[in-house]
Amino acid sequence: MNDALVTKERGSLSEPSVVALRAVKEAIRFLGSGTKVPISKDFIHAVKHAHSEYALSGKSVQTSITGRRRKAKEGGG
Repeated sequence: MNDALVTKERGSLSEPSVVALRAVKEAIRFLGSGTKVPISKDFIHAVKHAHSEYALSGKSVQTSITGRRRKAKEGGG
């Protein structure tokens, strides 16, 4: 991992998150500024899709945690 990219606050990011962060940083560097990023319909769709995937993974993790807690209360694990 790149120490210059991963600060103390971001040290717990997963590898895919670090790769995505690096890609965003490189794209902004290539374009010269974050305000010069072209916003297309495909870009908006990709952002919405990424958010829905994130929300689904969060629900799946929460369901797993809830199931484990329930199982532990019932004495099954």
